Amino acid sequence: MVTERQLIYDIKGILRPKALVTESLPEEQIRFWIKNARAALIRQDYEKNRSINPDLVQTLCVTLEQVDSSECGCIETGCTVLRSTCKIPKAIETYNKNLITKVGPVDINSKAWPLKEYALIPWMNKNKLINKITKASIHNNYLYVISNSQLEAKAIVRGIFEDPSELSSFTNGDSCCYSMDDAFPISMHMVDTLKRYIIDTNKVMFSMDNDTIHDQMDNKRADV
Repeated sequence: MVTERQLIYDIKGILRPKALVTESLPEEQIRFWIKNARAALIRQDYEKNRSINPDLVQTLCVTLEQVDSSECGCIETGCTVLRSTCKIPKAIETYNKNLITKVGPVDINSKAWPLKEYALIPWMNKNKLINKITKASIHNNYLYVISNSQLEAKAIVRGIFEDPSELSSFTNGDSCCYSMDDAFPISMHMVDTLKRYIIDTNKVMFSMDNDTIHDQMDNKRADV
């Protein structure tokens, strides 16, 4: 298990020979690099048809409320739909889908709701058979749930999100869904690759020889 705080500390340690760079480097900059490198590595794995590692997946518990179905705030239709009270963090996108892995009731024994494109929902509602099925869609970053059944006011959204830290504003009971000291959602085999990716793509800023940096990384790993 590795935390985001440990990753930041390790990257700073690799750069320490360039003290001026390390001292002037904001922590938010390193967090941004980590987020982007992680997303790139996950896309590479997924597009090679590798299975999704459960360690990458995060779970949100969201509250649903009845809202008018109008997309224009100044006009109401009189019809209502269920919508999440907060925006859903953006999931990583691959060449053919985003990596939302499940949307559904909070009960683990319940079936997931089909996640459909928002533009298709009106057409699906015209089909008498499909109309009876509870459906979900993410539109304008909100979760919409369309159902003819009475639903609970809570739902779960599971996925591989672009910025894991965005889940810090969500809670699961009394616990925060993410902190920098929690296990970072990354496969362990990606950790060294992630650090190399960050160093290589920003080498001009560091003005350090790549071989020297990689030697330092190998030495740090050997010391563990």
